[in-house]
Amino acid sequence: EFIRVVREAKPAFFAFEEVPGFVRAAKSHISFYERVKRRPEDLGPELRLGSAFEEIMEAVKDTGYFLSCSDSSCAKGSILNAADFGVPQKRKRFVLIGIREGPAVSLPLPTHTNSPCRKVGETALKPWVTLKAAVDGLDESAPEHLEFASTWRDYLRMVPPGGCWRDLPSDMHKAALGGAFDDPENAETKGLKGGR
Repeated sequence: EFIRVVREAKPAFFAFEEVPGFVRAAKSHISFYERVKRRPEDLGPELRLGSAFEEIMEAVKDTGYFLSCSDSSCAKGSILNAADFGVPQKRKRFVLIGIREGPAVSLPLPTHTNSPCRKVGETALKPWVTLKAAVDGLDESAPEHLEFASTWRDYLRMVPPGGCWRDLPSDMHKAALGGAFDDPENAETKGLKGGR
C-alpha cells in the first residue's frame, strides 16, 4: 500500500520507517525453532532471510525515486537508533528516504552516543539523553501519567540508566519477565543465546 500511494500521489519525497527485523524478513514464515533445525541451503528462496526485504526494495526502486538505500548492502547503515539523535529512548528503526528528483539524500549522522569519546568526523558526540535528564525540571500541577505497578517499580530501581532486564539479578529474570521469559538453560540447548 505504501508503494501504491507513492506511485499515485508522486510526492516530492517520502520517508519510510520499519522495525529493524524488516531487513531480514522472509516472504514465507517458519518458526525460529524450525529454521535452526535446517541448513540455510535447505531453505527455499521464499524462506530465505531477507527475501521479503529484497522484493519490497525492488518494488520501491521501480517507482523511479532516488533512494537513501537501494539494496541489502546498505540496509544495516539504514537502521537508526533514536537515542543517537538526542531522544531519551533506545528505539531502532530501518529508515528509507526517497526523493523524486535526485540526487539521493543521505541519512543523518548521529549527534549522540553511548560510547565515551566517539566522534563523527571532527565533532565529538554528546552523551545519550536519559529520561531522567529529559524530564528533570518539569513541574506540572496535574501531570498526566500512570503510576508503575509497585512490583515494576521495585525492578526498575535495580536497573541502571540505559540498562534493561539483563541487569537484574539472574534469579529475578523469570519473575520480572513473566511469560515473556524463556529459561536461558533451555534456550541454550535450543541454540539460543539467552532468554527473551
